[in-house]
Order: sequence, then structure tokens, then C-alpha cells
Amino acid sequence: HLHASEVPDLAFSLPAEVPLPELATLQERAANEAFPIRALAAEAERTEAGAALSRRERWPAPAVSPFLARSGGLGEETLAGAALALPLPVFGRTRAEAKAAAAAAEAARHRLAHERHVSVHHVEHLHERLAAARRRAAALPLRLAPAAGCVRADAPGFCRAVACCVARESPRAVPP
Repeated sequence: HLHASEVPDLAFSLPAEVPLPELATLQERAANEAFPIRALAAEAERTEAGAALSRRERWPAPAVSPFLARSGGLGEETLAGAALALPLPVFGRTRAEAKAAAAAAEAARHRLAHERHVSVHHVEHLHERLAAARRRAAALPLRLAPAAGCVRADAPGFCRAVACCVARESPRAVPP
């Protein structure tokens, strides 16, 4: 039987590293495809449409409609013409509604821009942390070391996760 400190180091290589996605691609997706962003974009679009409608309602919308009328009787007549309808606006109410709708649309645009900014910077921060962790991991050599309870190289499961561990070169990583 071998003691854990007598087991030779077994060199091995990890599978090829999966490349990091491009930062610009991740930022683009975070800025446009994340659910909170899509929800805020829909809200901004809705409030923008409401503001546009309020602006249009500030001014009267004239309506022209054709008509045709017949009068029965001895002197039957047919009248053709057009009717013009021009509603009189209540300027105080529609102006206030338009201002409130414009303010709501502006607030929604600001919330969307802020959330996009935060998401893009969060993705940038996470990308930097992952790249740094990969650089640190690549700088440390790997070796296969027996787990604390494993004393026999020919023990069943010696190279299984229960009996062995992949350890970084460190005085604390490999049991004495």
C-alpha cells in the first residue's frame, strides 16, 4: 500500500478552453434582448404613443362627410352636399393631458436608457472578472492529487471524484 504523499504526480491536460464571446456581442444582447430591457422598451413605446395621441388631440380634428338626401312629395328633390364638423377643444384639459403624457414618455425613455447603461456595464464587469479568473487559472499548473482519505493507488475509484481531486499547485491543496 502507498501513502498519499508517495503517489507520484499525474500530469494531464484539460479540454480546449471555450473562447469567451466578444464583449461587444454580449453588451448588444444585454442592451436589447434582456427581459427587463424589452419590458422597459415596450413601456417607453406605449407612453410615446400616448404622448403622440395627446398631442394630436390638442387640436380639433375637422371631419368632412358627404351626404345625399331626397325629399318625397310632389316636387321630389335630391340634395347632395358635404357636412363639415369642427369640434371646439377645451384647451386647458387637453394641454395638461398632453404635458403629462409627454412627461411620462420622457420618464420611460430615461428608465430605459438607465437600465441599458447598467446592463451593459454589468456585462462588461462580468466579462472582465471571467477573463481575469481564466488568466489566473491558466497561470497555475494542474496535477492530479489523491484525496485526504485515499492511500492506495490501486484502490477502486482512485481516479474518481470521491477518491481523488484535481488540485492547483498549493501547499494546502495536496494533503501531506
